Amino acid sequence: FCTGIFGIDMNDVRKVRGGVLLARALKEKGIEHVFTLSGGFCNPALEGFMECQMKVINCPHEQVAGHLADGHTRITRKPAVCLVGPEGFANAVPAMMEAWGERSPVIFVTGSSTLKRQGAGGFKEIDDVARQLLHSFTYPIVAIVGQMGSGKTTLIQSIVSQLGSEDTVSSPTFGLVHQYTTTKGEVIHMDLYRLEKEDELEQLGFEDYIQTGDLCFIEWPEMVAKAIEGECHNLHIELVDEHKRKLTFQ
Repeated sequence: FCTGIFGIDMNDVRKVRGGVLLARALKEKGIEHVFTLSGGFCNPALEGFMECQMKVINCPHEQVAGHLADGHTRITRKPAVCLVGPEGFANAVPAMMEAWGERSPVIFVTGSSTLKRQGAGGFKEIDDVARQLLHSFTYPIVAIVGQMGSGKTTLIQSIVSQLGSEDTVSSPTFGLVHQYTTTKGEVIHMDLYRLEKEDELEQLGFEDYIQTGDLCFIEWPEMVAKAIEGECHNLHIELVDEHKRKLTFQ
């Protein structure tokens, strides 16, 4: 009889996912709370945390997850985990630097594709999709709909790169608007998730942005649907599983 590691019987031939091993290892080290933006490559680990009955706090953004984990460790003086997917890991860097500066015991964890898909992960076709979309655009405004973690910002990042930009593309959840300089002109990237009232659009200068004629991507466009109706493309990204996305483009 061999007990192995993490409480696993080495004579048991049943397969155990890496996410379960991660959860058991963290559980043994006394980790009780995990802050995350669920979906995509995080799901196997989340399944492990559920099996180990660890508390998982789902957040609206990777940066929020990082800052909440940091705040939690400062209050409780116990270590916590911030788990984010590889497509959004850069969004957690500001929180990581804050935690490092305060010496907060936050463990930042990200994932990767499975071994058999290494080098060709869930977004392996995204550059091809970006090129096809660029050739299909007839309107400068593109309204993008998709649940959190579906890859909206990752797709925009690829499109901006295809246009010859070296700018860093990140989710404008907090700044609301990011602008990128490309060889084909300016690209505007909006995230309206945090807006609650229509008068906030005027403060944002929404009309000015969409009237520039520059390529403009709008995440969470529900509030402005009527204003841009008939003058935009609609792109819906459906999260099929951790490796697949279904795109509907009109």
